[in-house]
Amino acid sequence: MLELINNPENKKYLVEFCSGDVIFLEGDETTDLYILISGKVILVKGTMKISEISEPGSIFGEMAYLLNERRSATSKALLDVKAIRVPGDEIQQFVDRFPAIAPEITRRLAMRLRDTTRVMYGFKEFCDQMPDAVIMTDKERRILAWNRAAEKLYGRTWSQMRHKSLDQIYEDQASYKQFITELQAARTVREKPLKIHHPDDSWRFVSTSTTMLYDDSHNVQGYLFLGRDATNAHKLEQRHRRVWKWMVPGVILLCVSLGIMLWGYPKFSKGLRILDYKECSFQKRIIRDYNILKTSLAAPGKTRDLNALTRVMDGYFVEMDPIFKGVVGLVLLDWNKKVVNACFVKPIKKRSSIVGSSYSGISFSRHEKAVYAILTLFRASPNHPLGAEGVEIAFKMDPVGNNQWWLIFQLDMNWLGNEYGIDTGTLKNMRFDLLPGTK
Repeated sequence: MLELINNPENKKYLVEFCSGDVIFLEGDETTDLYILISGKVILVKGTMKISEISEPGSIFGEMAYLLNERRSATSKALLDVKAIRVPGDEIQQFVDRFPAIAPEITRRLAMRLRDTTRVMYGFKEFCDQMPDAVIMTDKERRILAWNRAAEKLYGRTWSQMRHKSLDQIYEDQASYKQFITELQAARTVREKPLKIHHPDDSWRFVSTSTTMLYDDSHNVQGYLFLGRDATNAHKLEQRHRRVWKWMVPGVILLCVSLGIMLWGYPKFSKGLRILDYKECSFQKRIIRDYNILKTSLAAPGKTRDLNALTRVMDGYFVEMDPIFKGVVGLVLLDWNKKVVNACFVKPIKKRSSIVGSSYSGISFSRHEKAVYAILTLFRASPNHPLGAEGVEIAFKMDPVGNNQWWLIFQLDMNWLGNEYGIDTGTLKNMRFDLLPGTK
């Protein structure tokens, strides 16, 4: 490789970058190949460092050319860099003239394959310890991973199901196709009972949760299925339906209804009025806080002044009524739905645990003219193997240039349920773009 670097024919390919310069960006369409002469280069994916390159003769940027895909990472000069840049449309001729480069490319691909194999092995070992069935498929729903719990639940070994279509394990194909339709529309489906044919038990009902898997360009590359046996629960539900079907509850129901009306109506109606008042109070609070924060964050948001953004967001919790514990976090997203800044009620989590992460895989569905969206997502939790459900309200901020930013209120639904009688269904029926009583 050193002979290639010192070859005078390659002076036309020589490029230089100062420390801090971006060589290429994640997601761009360039396919140029680089050979390092001197300096140090860092490769970054999102906000995570992948590797550093400092050995003269090292090759980087080759994957975009070999796979004919967008750049999968960003390359920056960590120190002043000199390199040979071979344009994408000249790489084949370059390799023909300097065949010594081919083994180096092959070596790098072998190293990537080795690292990928180690990750997949670790993933399989982790999944085999989980009590729920875990299945990973490609985008055509051909099985790539099938843990031990899946072997037990579905009655088929990994060797039997490897690279087979997942479709064949479901007995009711109409329900399964409806399930896939819902998945493609919502990107994730939770606890959907599907009937399967089991070799030993004839049939079972499996409660299935599924989410799509994306690559770094947000293209669907596969699916992750989690399943648990719901056969007994389904049989019990059928038995209860048969019992109720043959009962004649009319007289009992009438007596109970009259009793409730005569005895419970005054208390019940009073309780409803209290709940309505609390819901309205919460609604007003969120709308007020959103308008105040939108104004306060506008100026530092346009200049990306993180210190000023942090002061405003931290100040929100300092000034909050200590009795009110419905909002436990604030998150600010840029136009790519990446977390720019965050603040939480101590000691729930640290800002660094979320800054730089992405909300791109979460649905922001809302009414056409609404300035907000109700988000449902799952956060990692030691008490919930599948993740604890979280509910958040995302509000549009004033645009930064031509791009839309978002301000997110993270909610404590347990506290809101106990204190205000608000659950997820109630929250989705409330309006947060108008004050109560206005049109």
